Amino acid sequence: MSEKLIDSFDDVSQKEKQFMKLWNRFIKCHHVIADRDIPRKVESFIASHRDKLKESELRNQTLLHLLNLLDFGLISSNFLTVCMMMYDDGVMPRSVDNNDWVRLYVCDVCKARAFETLEEATEHERECVNAGK
Repeated sequence: MSEKLIDSFDDVSQKEKQFMKLWNRFIKCHHVIADRDIPRKVESFIASHRDKLKESELRNQTLLHLLNLLDFGLISSNFLTVCMMMYDDGVMPRSVDNNDWVRLYVCDVCKARAFETLEEATEHERECVNAGK
């Protein structure tokens, strides 16, 4: 859906429009082949756009989007909880089935990769910078 079309909606709030634009831009660059790809794309979206989502106060819009995905059977309720913990606290479980949480460090260059240690993230950022030269 084009951004002009989104802007033309009268019955949608500015925050909803802002969220839809962010999500659509992300999905255009990160193609979804099958429904089973959605959880990884959502996880990547939240990890890479967390600061922008929080800065724009789009928590409710993020939650509503996740609830829609849940309603359509694309994510589980457990995964929804994990995503909101990622959004709220910047943490993610090593496994969805346990309570072993870890803070993630997102690459500041590509914003597409997240790492458990600052050192890993810093090394990846160097690689991204060098690849861009």
